[in-house]
Amino acid sequence: MTNNASLSFDNPLSDGEQVSLRSRGVIQTEEVAVRAGDLLIAVNTLTGTRRSITNENVVNEASTRRLLRD
Repeated sequence: MTNNASLSFDNPLSDGEQVSLRSRGVIQTEEVAVRAGDLLIAVNTLTGTRRSITNENVVNEASTRRLLRD
């Protein structure tokens, strides 16, 4: 079996993460974001085209949270 196209290790991001990425213009309306290993990939659902989503485009919400102390 040399056909690797049938193998998929992609895990879609949550609905909330998809909405957030769309609202910030990181992915288009016809794209979905998936995690493939340690990479984030935008997959066009109409054409099947895949592109990497760079770390500069994706802000981890957890990194923006801070604990304020007196």
